Amino acid sequence: MNLDELLNLTEDCKKEIATLNWHEDDVRHSFFGLYYSTIYDYYIGKVSYGLAELIGKGQVLFKGEVYDFNTHAKRLYEIQGHQILSAGYHNNLNRNIVFGT
Repeated sequence: MNLDELLNLTEDCKKEIATLNWHEDDVRHSFFGLYYSTIYDYYIGKVSYGLAELIGKGQVLFKGEVYDFNTHAKRLYEIQGHQILSAGYHNNLNRNIVFGT
């Protein structure tokens, strides 16, 4: 599934949640909230990985104002350059989407 499909899925889910007519204390609201946040977290995880790839290739640059954040920024994009970190990251996203939905 590509990022646009995931984005559309999160938007569709948000629209569906907005149409729920149950009492505000109904537990089904929590279920749909969990479902939505699980899909959203998966989407954000995939976006973060894509951004890490772009940073690693030098296609996204940081301004001098974030120099103090440099150590953390390097950790953000190192994941895409290490096979074990990358596999673990994607496996964690996949596990969370399976168990969360």
